[in-house]
Amino acid sequence: MATVSMQTTVKLPPSYIAAINRPPIRQAEGLQIQDRDLKVLLGVYTHDRLTKDQIVQLFFEGKYTTQTKRRLKKLFQNNYLQRAGKPWQPLVYSLTAEGYRLLSDHRLVPPDNWKKRHKPVSDFFLPHHIWMVEVRLAFERSAQLRDWQIPVWIDDATMRRRYRMTPEKVPVEIKGPTGKVRVEPVPFIPDSYFVVDTGEGQYHCFLEIDRGTTEAKRWENKVKSYLGYRQLGLFQSKYGADRFRVFTVTKDETWVEHRLTTTEQVGGKASFSFAPFEMVIQSDPFGEAIWRQPGRSDLRTAF
Repeated sequence: MATVSMQTTVKLPPSYIAAINRPPIRQAEGLQIQDRDLKVLLGVYTHDRLTKDQIVQLFFEGKYTTQTKRRLKKLFQNNYLQRAGKPWQPLVYSLTAEGYRLLSDHRLVPPDNWKKRHKPVSDFFLPHHIWMVEVRLAFERSAQLRDWQIPVWIDDATMRRRYRMTPEKVPVEIKGPTGKVRVEPVPFIPDSYFVVDTGEGQYHCFLEIDRGTTEAKRWENKVKSYLGYRQLGLFQSKYGADRFRVFTVTKDETWVEHRLTTTEQVGGKASFSFAPFEMVIQSDPFGEAIWRQPGRSDLRTAF
């Protein structure tokens, strides 16, 4: 799968950014909705946002042709998709209320359930979301290879929205600069939660995307919150299971080592697995031994 570069390649004027984000003046004429259009809209809705490259990989056989460009442009001009982009970021599409109504008319989504999930993503958070989608797609491809199902996937936007409605906090022991230990409630907001059904059993999983922007102390508290979430019975109460796994996709091998060390120091064990982003999206993440775990030097499979 093509990777997405986050680096600036060309210096473009502000007028270019305005042209990309400008809403259509009028609807384009002569657009007849095709099955693939509906698949594109449903895919964008399911993943919250998709880059142009991700849409091309998923729905146009990886070929960005003139026809592909024209089709995406028409969906944008007819106000079924909105798009945003800047010179240093990939072009990102999200669903509009009109696009949701079209899906609802075709009974692909529940009627009258449109929520404004597609608020603008900050420049800081957008690369994180793009990584999230890339990793999810890699997991979904891996599941399909072995006829596994992923019946549940709760994405980052939904996790944050649920936290705002019903905050979950886990009491965690935090050592201050003087060495004094105090207990503080730490927000529990994983990047994603998903369930893998192998046909012989189910695995409950959390996903963390670590682009190297989280300081070590904050990561330590995050690991402690996962441990407390299980030990206090909070996970069993909410999700109806006793165990879960935490998959962390990091910036590179160096960050894998950093996170392994910190996780092991605070008591994290085999339920925590780490792998670099490029390795995850270019491999079979459920089938290949690409994961590192605290206290082990060998590479492990996911389950």
